[in-house]
Amino acid sequence: MEHSLFCRGAVARRGAGSGVAGRSNAGPKVAGRRFRKRATAKRRDGRLFTGTNRRAALPVVSWAAMELPVLSSERTDPAGPWYAGGLKFTCSQCGNCCTGGPGYVWASREEIVRLAEFLQITPEQTVEKYCRKIGGRFSFKEKRGPGGYDCIFLVNGDETAPSSGGVPLRRAGCSIYPVRPLQCRTWPFWPENLSEPGKWEHAAERCHGMNHGHRTFSLQQIESLRDARDWPDNPPTSEGR
Repeated sequence: MEHSLFCRGAVARRGAGSGVAGRSNAGPKVAGRRFRKRATAKRRDGRLFTGTNRRAALPVVSWAAMELPVLSSERTDPAGPWYAGGLKFTCSQCGNCCTGGPGYVWASREEIVRLAEFLQITPEQTVEKYCRKIGGRFSFKEKRGPGGYDCIFLVNGDETAPSSGGVPLRRAGCSIYPVRPLQCRTWPFWPENLSEPGKWEHAAERCHGMNHGHRTFSLQQIESLRDARDWPDNPPTSEGR
C-alpha cells in the first residue's frame, strides 16, 4: 500500500481507477483501528509505569542549599594603583591642554552662571557668545590658533623654547582662569590619563607640567581630583601651589 493512500485526494483517485472504491478505501480504516489499539496499549503502559509501585520505588532525596562565595566585581591590586606613590605636576602655562584637535570643554549650568558673573553679563549672553550646545550640554566655542583649535578663552603668548618632544613651549593664559570649569581644574588627573602609565606618559608629551615641578600629588589627592563633581578646594594651579 502506497503512502499516498493516506492522502484524501489519492484515495479518491485510486478508487476511481480500480472500480472497487469500497475495498480500496478499507486500508485507512484498518490502519486507524490498529493505531487506536497501539495508542490504548501505550496509555495502559503509561499507567503502569507511573502507578503507585513506580512512585514507591523512587528514592527520597533531600536538597540542601549551596553556599557560594561572593566575589567582588572590581579587581583590586593590594599594592594600589600604579600612581600610588604620587605624581608630580606643576602647570607651566604652556596652553597645550587648551589647544590641539577639535574637542570639547564642558561647562555645567552652574558654571555658566559663575562665568556670567565674572564677565558681568547675563547667562543667556554668555551662552550665545561663548558656548555651543551639544546633545543637551554646553561646551565652549573654539577658534583657530597656531596650535590648532583653541578654546575661545585661551590667550596665546610668545614661543619661548622648544620642548624635547618637539612641542613648542608657549606662555599662554586663560582669560577666565578664576572661574575655569571643572574639566580644566582637574587636569591632568583625568580617568583616561590615569588608566595606565602609558596614557599618562603620552599626555605628558604635550603637557610640560606633568612629571615636573615642585608639587607632588598624593594618591588621595589624585583620586579626589579624578572623582570630583564640583570645584575642588585645592586644584592644580598655574601658581604651582
